[in-house]
Amino acid sequence: MPSASLRSAAPDDDDALTALLHAHGVKTTPIRIFVLRALRDGAPADGCLTPDEVCRAIYRRGDKASVPQVYNVLSMLADGGIIDRYRLGMGPALYCLRRGPAWSALQVCSRCEQARGVRNRALDAQLRRVAQASDFQLTGHTVILHGLCPRCAAAGRRLS
Repeated sequence: MPSASLRSAAPDDDDALTALLHAHGVKTTPIRIFVLRALRDGAPADGCLTPDEVCRAIYRRGDKASVPQVYNVLSMLADGGIIDRYRLGMGPALYCLRRGPAWSALQVCSRCEQARGVRNRALDAQLRRVAQASDFQLTGHTVILHGLCPRCAAAGRRLS
């Protein structure tokens, strides 16, 4: 899998985004850069955005993109392994810029709906063992944990 690190990229460094697209054999276009920039700058390092949040981040920066364009680019980038897509039931998918190995699980706050990824080698290993025990060829996984984020828990918000 191609690797282009965005960890050390400056917030306005679009060269890293261009390199990321090229590493995956994808042509650079303004809308693709707008979407990647929104994911890079608009979400916390371990967070995700919905397509509408990506659109808002693009507009806030003064760039222009239609909603269908954003959805199409998000889908293309996810299908190409450049970004990660998480589907949480009936709501909109969440998209995250891949900043290293894939996440082991996605934590979703039941109050504020903030989503953030976590990596856990023990969980990944256990899921591989479960798959092997049933002769299942695991190609990936999405574990979704529901609960309260630290901010909502500190605010005393209780789950009902």
